[in-house]
Amino acid sequence: MKTGRLNHAPTIVKYCFEKLTGAGFLLFIMAIYILFLNLFELYDFSKAFQEELLWFVVFIYGVLSSVVIDFLTFKIKAGHWLKITFYILAGYAIFLFYGFNIFTIIAGTVGAIAALVFFYGTALPEKSASISLIIAFVIPAAIFMLSLIDFTEKQGWSEQREEHMFSARFDYFNGEHAIPVKLEKGELIDITMDFNNVNQGGHGFHVKNEDNNLVGLTEKSDGVLIDGFPAYFAVTVL
Repeated sequence: MKTGRLNHAPTIVKYCFEKLTGAGFLLFIMAIYILFLNLFELYDFSKAFQEELLWFVVFIYGVLSSVVIDFLTFKIKAGHWLKITFYILAGYAIFLFYGFNIFTIIAGTVGAIAALVFFYGTALPEKSASISLIIAFVIPAAIFMLSLIDFTEKQGWSEQREEHMFSARFDYFNGEHAIPVKLEKGELIDITMDFNNVNQGGHGFHVKNEDNNLVGLTEKSDGVLIDGFPAYFAVTVL
């Protein structure tokens, strides 16, 4: 008997575990990359993993693609390198819905690398079942829990609210601050933004509806630019 492996697990359980380990390993590598990319800023990390599309691509598209590849390689009795080629193609395929252009080439290359990371992860249960359990279940659960936390940081924050105005001052702010506005269907609202940037830090804003979906903005013709941002916008609730 080989300790720490799944040699005695039922075949279907072992197979599903391999796929979940592949998905968890890809999510783990993505988490490390995002942490380093954002200099360990937990706010940006949390926001990245709030994207439902990311979880769909890793755990739904990734797992189903892997199952299809296994089926194809079994049917045609493909070798190891052809199987790797199928994974690379699967990484590109998801971006072909956007057409064939420089974006899809770059994004597809990233997708191909991610697919190979997934493929490598599916082999981990044969090396260590205990580590694979952590990768397949503990790490995704931990990342999901972190994505539910708002890591917005505020220092010296003071705000003033009036019926048609909101203003805030702060010494340090990293994250987001929601300003609720109640509108009825068909109503139009004008938004005027003025941001006094004293240290050249990045800033921006967006509007979401009650379903947490982004709402399109229309720039008014009399708008002016403040710090490179149009100052006047109009939003219609459809």
